[in-house]
Order: sequence, then C-alpha cells, then structure tokens
Amino acid sequence: MLVSKTRRTREHHGPTPHSVAIIARPPHKKPPDSLILERRKKDEQRLKVQEEVMQQKHHDLKTQWEKETDVRIQKNTVKRRVETILKKESFDLEQRREKLRALLDAEEEQYLTDIDAQQETTLERQAKMRARAKALREKREQERLALVEEKLDIRWREECDELRPILARQHQNEVFAELLNRLR
Repeated sequence: MLVSKTRRTREHHGPTPHSVAIIARPPHKKPPDSLILERRKKDEQRLKVQEEVMQQKHHDLKTQWEKETDVRIQKNTVKRRVETILKKESFDLEQRREKLRALLDAEEEQYLTDIDAQQETTLERQAKMRARAKALREKREQERLALVEEKLDIRWREECDELRPILARQHQNEVFAELLNRLR
C-alpha cells in the first residue's frame, strides 16, 4: 500500500497538458527592509555594549589607579611620620649625648684638678715616711714591752709555790667541766 503524499509546491497544473501555473509567494509579514533594520539595531546594541565595556574598563582603571595612589599616599604618610619620630629621637639622643659628654668633660677636669691638688711634694712625702717610720718603731717597742711583760708574768707564776696548786686545781676544774659538756 502506497500512500501518496501530495507535495506542497507553488506549481499548479492546469487542465491541459503542459499547462502549469505558479502560485505567487505570500507577502512577508516583515517589511523588506526588516533584515537591514534588525542588523542595524543589533549593531547599535553591540556598539552600545562595547562602549559600556570600554567605559567600565576606563572606570576600573581609574578606580585601580585611585586605590593604588591612596595606598601609596598612606604608605608615604606613615613613612614620613616614622622618619619624623626617628629624627626626633635621634636629635634627643644626640642632645643627651652632648649633655653627658659635657658632664664627663667637667668631671674629668674636676678629677684632674683634684689629682693635681692631691699630689704630694717630695718634702711632704719624706715627712710622711718619717712619721710612719716613727709610728712603726713605737709600735714595735710596745709589742716588745708587752711580750717582756707576759714572759715575766709567766715566769712569776711558774716560780710562785703558793699559786701553783691553785692554778692546777683551776685547770683541773676546767677539764672536768669540758668533759661534762661533751658527755651531755
């Protein structure tokens, strides 16, 4: 079973052979300039979008430049403040150093003056040495006299018969007291 499908064409066959008629095309719903107008409209839209993109890029570049400039300005401001503070501290430090240097010079001058005033002349040195030699001789003589006195006292104790038993008893009591202390 063959189904024949009629084709839709613009040709129309007439009653006689070789008679063919062509049906006119239906008029377009759009006017003939519509394609040109649509293309122009699309071109205008594309140009408008491109212009907006360019403006946006320009604004982006401008904004980026402003941000970078702000950052640079801020860094430079901080840098200047730090430099100012460091210079002030350096200046203060240098002033303190100058004061200390002047104080040190004054003290050194005072010490030199004191040393010059304290320096002894040869006569003063000789007088001091004589006085010291005299004091040493007197001290030696006193020590010798004390030693003689002690030896005489020891000799008298050893030769005194009445004192010997008392000293022996006293020595014995001291020894016993020491023993008791150790035992406790």
